[in-house]
This record gives sequence, C-alpha cells and structure tokens, in this order.
Amino acid sequence: MSWEYEALFDVQDLDGLTPIELAARMEEGERWQQRHTDLRKGRMGYRTRTTKAGPRLEAEIYPIFGKEQETRARMAKQYLTPEKIRKHNDEKARRYLIQLMDTNFSKDDLSVTLTYAGPAPSNRRINQDVKNFIARLRRARIREGLPELKYIYAIEWVEEGREKRPHCHFITQGDISEAELKEIWGKDTGYCNCDRLQPDKAGLEALARYIYNQNPGAAREKGKRKYSCSKNLKKPKTRTSDTKVTRAKVKQMSSVFDQDPSEARRIMERLYPGYEYVRGSARRSDVVDGVYIRVLMRKVGRSDG
Repeated sequence: MSWEYEALFDVQDLDGLTPIELAARMEEGERWQQRHTDLRKGRMGYRTRTTKAGPRLEAEIYPIFGKEQETRARMAKQYLTPEKIRKHNDEKARRYLIQLMDTNFSKDDLSVTLTYAGPAPSNRRINQDVKNFIARLRRARIREGLPELKYIYAIEWVEEGREKRPHCHFITQGDISEAELKEIWGKDTGYCNCDRLQPDKAGLEALARYIYNQNPGAAREKGKRKYSCSKNLKKPKTRTSDTKVTRAKVKQMSSVFDQDPSEARRIMERLYPGYEYVRGSARRSDVVDGVYIRVLMRKVGRSDG
C-alpha cells in the first residue's frame, strides 16, 4: 500500500457504483463479499510518512497491504473518475505549495501585490514585466550584499467594474524596503503594495491556497503552471517509518479525531514531542481495508511562523 492510494479513502461508492457493482467490473464473474472495511484482523501494518516544512509538520498514517489488498487497490484506482483524480492531484500539489511556503518564508517576509495603471496589458507583457522585475530585484540584492533572492508568485485576473485587471501576488524576503520594491517595479508600470506575512496555527496555508487557486485552468493546459518560484527554495523534508505507529495505536486513534479532539491532541503530541496538535482526520474506504490518518502539527512556540 502506498500513500498514492489516498484517493480511495473516504470513497463511499466510486461515483454511483456499489462495492458489488465495482467488483463485477473489476473481476468478471467474481462476487464481491460486501463487508465493513474498518481495522481488520491480520498482519496488516501501518506506515507513517512525516513531512517537516519549517515549523510545520504533517503526518500521514496509512496501511501497508499484502498482495491481495494491493491488487484490489490498484484495480479500484482504475475506476476513479478523471474528475476525482484531478481533484486529488490538485490537492496534493496544493499541499506541496503550502509546505514550500512554510519551509522558506515566515512573518519577517513580504507579500507583494504588483498591479498596473492604465489599460490592462497582454499576458505576454505581464510575464515579461514580472521577469524584468525579478531580474532587477536580484541585481539590487547583489549590490546591497543581501542573500540570494527567493520568491514564489502567481498572476491573478481580478474583476474591476466591467473589465478584468492583472495582479501579481509575489512572496519574497522581507529584508528589502517597500520603497525600493516600488522603484524596482517602476513608477510608470503601476502600483506595488507590501504587507508582512501573517502565519497562524496552520502557517501560511491560507495564503498558499489563495495563490494556488489564482490560475484554475493551468493544471489542464500543457505548459502552464499554477505558480512560479525560484530554484533555490529549500524543499520540505520527508521520512517514512513502518514502526512508529502500531496497529493497536491506529485502532485507538481511528475514532478520536471526531469524537474526542483532546485525546487526539494527547496522542499526537506524545508521538511528536515539541509539536502542538492543530487538526487531524481519519478516513475509511469501501473498497480497501484500514484507515488513512492525516494530521497537521506546529512546532511549539512557532504558531506565528
């Protein structure tokens, strides 16, 4: 079993197919014995995938299946609709951007909004202007002896009256003044507004989701990206373990997230000392056994980034 099968969890009927109907399509002539797929007896273990991104910690706990269940999971995945797969992949990419932002930026850094005065320019002009802005900003930082430029940005088209206007949302280091950023963008180009980043318990998640959603069609168009970033960004660190959480512990955890949040907090903060519990969920599937647990935690004393 791999975390790539997460899309099968919390799936009740695979878009209208009952488990019996699904089995008939998966293996012709073989009957599906409908049963509740909770925490079944046997030797099924659980793998823990821990991702650290700055003060952010995400934990995924999911089953390690044997040959029979692994085959069932692979076959069931074939019957996920393209829309369901797209949404799953979209959320996976969105989570990565959140992790990337939490790894590289904090409350000391800046959220910059670049806009235009006068008639709205073409996409080609906007892209070139942003590239020029980045080049000038990089040179300015070198002149002033500042660390290498780091950034993430996305371009949004905002409805203003009867037309749409382009806004570029640009995240970068906070060791350069707003006045200098305005000058680098160019007085004749438009406006440059700066704000300090404001992480909360979930870090920069809200801002990252906003940035990711600015270009909704990009994921479907070849060659288009949801956002752009510098190549020097630090990557989130991920480790896996097959011994961190026992099957008995998963059974204990499987119901506490909804029923007893205080117990969920206690369990997770003992598993990850030095981190505080933010939220978590445990999901089940009608087509594979076990549960898929996802938890968000934050380094103690770092709720503000």
